[in-house]
Amino acid sequence: MQRKLNLKREILRKIIHSSGLSFYFFKNWLPLSNPLFWLFILFFINFVEILRSLQILSFLNKLFRSALREKELENFSGAFYYFWGIGLVFLFFPLKASFLSLWVLCVADGIAGLFGRSWLHSFSFFLISLLIATFFTGSLNTLLLLKVALWTIIERKLPPDDNLTVPLAVAFTCIIQFRNLK
Repeated sequence: MQRKLNLKREILRKIIHSSGLSFYFFKNWLPLSNPLFWLFILFFINFVEILRSLQILSFLNKLFRSALREKELENFSGAFYYFWGIGLVFLFFPLKASFLSLWVLCVADGIAGLFGRSWLHSFSFFLISLLIATFFTGSLNTLLLLKVALWTIIERKLPPDDNLTVPLAVAFTCIIQFRNLK
């Protein structure tokens, strides 16, 4: 029964995770290149998360309890790192690199999370990230395979949270190879 509840929670979390693609689909209507847009989002997320973690906005824990992990009830949630990861790449990297980061975070990391922390998690993250990166870059080569392998290691191992580290790693390694990304 507990495993079934965890799976339901993870599916809900991954649906929420994939909602970040709305930035991509509404890119013509959102000011994604405007730093003030991202600074406002980051300020708002920080404000809400600090008040939530201090129990000032404790009703948010009740409202989102079914989507929050136990450790997130008193600490920063995955959403905090998620918006920081997305916000930082849109603030400091070209749009194409930012969109690639967004797709990897929303799709590859989202689907991989359904497999727990097993080898299937890493394999699915690697495979889906490779498909996304190949689509975005238009090429499949050894360097891209190495980058996706690096993203997979970072997603699995690097603290504080993969929602922050994955988009930054994707965007950073992307601009190294594809300097002409605009």
